[in-house]
Amino acid sequence: MASFHVLAEMDESIPLSPLSPRRGSGACGLVYDESMLRHAACGIERPDRLVAIMRHLTAHGLPEQCERVQARPCSEAEARLVHGSEHWQRLLGLPDSPLYSSQMDANEHTAESSRLAAGSVVELTDRVCRGALRSGFALVRPPGHHAGHSSMQGFCFLNNIAIAARAAQARHKLSRILVVDWDVHHGNGTQAMLADDPRIMYVSLHRRTRDFFPRTGDASEVGAGAGTGFTVNIPWRRIGMGDGEYVRAFSEVVMPIAAQFDPQLVLVSAGFDAAHGDPLGEMHLTPGCFAHMVRELQKLAGGRVVCALEGGYRLKSTANGVASTLRALVRPDEAVRADAPPLALDGTARRSVEQSCAQTINEVCRVHRQYWGVLHGRAPPRPMSDAGAPAVAEAAVEEEAAAAAMHARGSRTPSASAASSASTSMRAAGTDDLQRGAGRAAGDAAGGGGGGGGGGGSARGRGSSPLAHGRGSSPLGGGGATTLRSARDAGSAVARSAEAKDTCRGPARAAADLREPGAHACAASPLAPLVA
Repeated sequence: MASFHVLAEMDESIPLSPLSPRRGSGACGLVYDESMLRHAACGIERPDRLVAIMRHLTAHGLPEQCERVQARPCSEAEARLVHGSEHWQRLLGLPDSPLYSSQMDANEHTAESSRLAAGSVVELTDRVCRGALRSGFALVRPPGHHAGHSSMQGFCFLNNIAIAARAAQARHKLSRILVVDWDVHHGNGTQAMLADDPRIMYVSLHRRTRDFFPRTGDASEVGAGAGTGFTVNIPWRRIGMGDGEYVRAFSEVVMPIAAQFDPQLVLVSAGFDAAHGDPLGEMHLTPGCFAHMVRELQKLAGGRVVCALEGGYRLKSTANGVASTLRALVRPDEAVRADAPPLALDGTARRSVEQSCAQTINEVCRVHRQYWGVLHGRAPPRPMSDAGAPAVAEAAVEEEAAAAAMHARGSRTPSASAASSASTSMRAAGTDDLQRGAGRAAGDAAGGGGGGGGGGGSARGRGSSPLAHGRGSSPLGGGGATTLRSARDAGSAVARSAEAKDTCRGPARAAADLREPGAHACAASPLAPLVA
């Protein structure tokens, strides 16, 4: 497996073959509105970003393969799921309201564009939750993941993804939402808003070098209160990370933890400033890597993945990255291929990147082993070999393969033996998930509350929403069913309270992921088709 580090300009557009359009529940939705071009340029976050992306998508016929979704402004009630009333009033008062940041600029259209961006992500997410669409991409500006409860920063005014997550909790009674942020900047606003809610997991891969905005997102930031363990930061400590490093992080950290969490919905803060040639990120991701990441995420939540544009400031690489991501959403079964030839760094730089990558992954695993049983027993990451392949311990790979085979036969996995008594005790206690009520306030404020009925193992969250986690006509069907049970320590008495309405599989301190046959098993090695 070669580690991609493209050092040449990608002057050619991605060749995309014709596709047949899909409609209805199997379709990918696309939302775009030219009204968002009217918002003022904030430095390099400017209107021609959307123009270049849409022109590129149109040239390759991708919008025709999607179901177009009408953009709409978010309501005050929706915005206030995560923002304060003063923040909302400041937004409506732009451009006269103070912005408190030299990075920000606004005009008379900024409030409208911000509301359209947030509302479009909410609308697209709602349609996916209702089963009207399988997945979607929101081509919006301004971006959102830096916006805080009462702060506008980093080109962001409203937190589009956080609002959509809270709205999905409230309207569809979801108890497990995964937010993945692959923008090169840490989503400090999103993390702060969701840190204490165990029903939403926030995972971010980002650059964390000295003085790089927003100077947050260390591996030690794991959430707060009942949400401790549900924030996973993968902070790159140097520039130059490429496809190999991101693929490795996904295979060794992101997907194992996400599979154990077992989300009902995946939301992606899809920034493309980690792409090769971006003036801010100084990373080297190719379009194929973005496609790979979204393909991996489609293995979760029955493929219910909604992406929202965040950063990305080199027009060509951003347009190529969006095209590859959208293509993967439109055709989830199509093989991922490299869209640009891999060109290696020189030996010294290559070894430095690999060592830094291994150190970061090792740090993240060390921090999160206490929360996620799936990380137990995994060998510490080592630098890649000279051939570029991750030096994954063969014994660990063989053990995981054996574990998968034994799961298929209904047997206990070898990796669970060290905690067999704990897992047996959990299963003997019954089939009900531990109930969690923390972080419900924001969902309840939207009307309908964030919780379904406590429920037994066969019908969790018996609300009227199609995404209530039952086995009837819900788009989720029974696909989310697992035998995984939370194994929090004694301090989680609140989570076990009969008053808690929401169910959530929390971090397991005990053993490996105990899954029913057929559940997603995350590969231990990077995806082979990335090597052309």
